[in-house]
Amino acid sequence: MTNLPPTHQDVLCLLSQALHAARQPESTSRALNNHPDWPAILREAAQQAVLPLVLEAALTLPPEQQPPGGVLAIYRDQAIRQAIHNERLMAAQDVILAAFARQGIPCAILKGASVACFYPQPSLREMGDIDLLTYPVHLDQAAGLLTGLGYSKAPAREDFHLGFVGPRAQVELHFIATEYPEGPAGRHLREAMEGALPAARVQRMDGYSFPALSPPHQAISLLIHTQRHMMGLGIGLRHLCDFAVFLNSLSPAAWQADIAPLLKQGGLLQFARVLARACVLYLGLPAAQAPWSAQVDDRLAHDLLMDFLDSGNFGHKRSTLRATAVLVADKAGTGRPAGMLRTALRNINTYARKRYPAAQRWPALLPLYWLYVPACYLVTRWRMGEGAAARQTLVQARQRKRLFDQLRIYLPDEKA
Repeated sequence: MTNLPPTHQDVLCLLSQALHAARQPESTSRALNNHPDWPAILREAAQQAVLPLVLEAALTLPPEQQPPGGVLAIYRDQAIRQAIHNERLMAAQDVILAAFARQGIPCAILKGASVACFYPQPSLREMGDIDLLTYPVHLDQAAGLLTGLGYSKAPAREDFHLGFVGPRAQVELHFIATEYPEGPAGRHLREAMEGALPAARVQRMDGYSFPALSPPHQAISLLIHTQRHMMGLGIGLRHLCDFAVFLNSLSPAAWQADIAPLLKQGGLLQFARVLARACVLYLGLPAAQAPWSAQVDDRLAHDLLMDFLDSGNFGHKRSTLRATAVLVADKAGTGRPAGMLRTALRNINTYARKRYPAAQRWPALLPLYWLYVPACYLVTRWRMGEGAAARQTLVQARQRKRLFDQLRIYLPDEKA
């Protein structure tokens, strides 16, 4: 990790200890830099939504090597508030699941607890809301049940879920597991995920039990969610940690037999390989858990890691990520590579059709949005005093294009 800044090295070192504490016999302090910058380390951990994990690992160090008291107090309070929030979510989830069971509504938990259960200490994985998957035919019944439990429907409707806000939790009620790309890869993934609910299995965590996706469906869900946010606001280390502990819960044989063929047809196998290699190099995942990632170029794994580090959780660290993704990412998942100009126009078309009814009704108007959407972005940046950031967008976009081209998301994968 010598090619990373010291703060990033220390955060990754502490995360490796937290994710694999039972496996690693060596002291974390041996891998930390001689004079760790604890305010910077814990601030970075908070921006990446991994603070409880990093703080827990830091508190296993000898007392003289732990964060100083004043710094520790600030971030310990933040971590405790997150732990309380997690417990409230789990309690609210338990009530919802019991109500669904009484009404005979089939469902499964997406993300959140369904991934936290793979962590050595599940309560240290930061959770934001409750994601529930049910069949479209049960959507109205499930929505009515949530309303009866005191949840209010959020005004905005996404393409694949309804939002609800309650006194103790926010809930996303999914009638589709995620947003699938266009083209053959998307059709294959959609068909594969149609079996998610029948294949759901019960998971247990900290005294709670809940239905969660099977490993093949979990892999698809995690990978689509990760790439979708990479191509949007951005995504940080929390989701790389999720993939690391998920892989650690599987045997390589199960991956090769049950998961790799699905990902190959869905154009996600190369992405999974690079993620896994980054987990091995930087998060302490045993190489034996992902031998199928060994051939990935370490420089590519490094570039992917840096994209996560530069982003922070959902892009909190870099405000230009959404704009760079518009320029370089195949956001619709068409599987058709293109240059930056064509990619940008294609993405603006997709955005305009979703955002502006006139663009959907009269496609001939779409060229107007090729000017209008970028102009709105530039004006917003100027008003926020970020004119320089807008000028840097093109440079950053070129860097990200090289990364996305090598990840080959939703493109055919000819490797075994």
